[in-house]
Amino acid sequence: MLSLNLSKVKELQDKKKSLSQQVSDGLYNLIVIERQYKPGDKLPNEMEISAMFGVSRITVRDAIKTLVSQGILNVYRGKGTYVAENLNIYSEKDLSNLNRIRLQLDDLFEARLAFEPVVTALTCQRATDSEIEHILFRGAQVQEAILAGTYNGKVERKFHKSIALASHNEFFNVVTPIISNSIETLLSVTKINKTLTDIPLNDHAIIMQYIKKRDSESARCAMELHIRNVFDELLNRTNG
Repeated sequence: MLSLNLSKVKELQDKKKSLSQQVSDGLYNLIVIERQYKPGDKLPNEMEISAMFGVSRITVRDAIKTLVSQGILNVYRGKGTYVAENLNIYSEKDLSNLNRIRLQLDDLFEARLAFEPVVTALTCQRATDSEIEHILFRGAQVQEAILAGTYNGKVERKFHKSIALASHNEFFNVVTPIISNSIETLLSVTKINKTLTDIPLNDHAIIMQYIKKRDSESARCAMELHIRNVFDELLNRTNG
């Protein structure tokens, strides 16, 4: 009987831990990915967060403790819970945040692989001549920025957005910037993005070549290879 009770207690503890992790993940996304709360912003009180996630206040407290230990939140007695002023998501000493970033990048690049190569193929088939020229122009801007040492995520996003626009698919046109911006947010906190220049320089040249020829299958494969190359390099650097 005693072992049965202990087993039940462990089951409840595991469930509580799981709920707490879900809440901490949800709050993390609101702060880091969606940026609904900026450094220094006050979070809703425990009761409001409890209602937001449909959990108890004890679970909310546990979730907040987790984020406090990771340097994301600060709790001030009598004042409330605030996003850390000196918010630093990536730290060599903070493996839990690093693992979280890896998982989110994995999901985002998986989503990218699911549709962006298809978008590129459609663009080869549907784009007007002027749209093709615009894509090549955006690609040339990326190359110039890399060679000039001024490369940043903005020029990269414009290149990929120009491809999505030329696919003449409204859904792809809407989703592409959402995923790109989310990836950019995660890369900005790892401080890796500015050093990822060799891959765009080489891969974009191949993608542009096939788009110019309207070779949809080759362009699709080139885009898929580009996404995999970037993701593999990011994994290598976050693991290092």
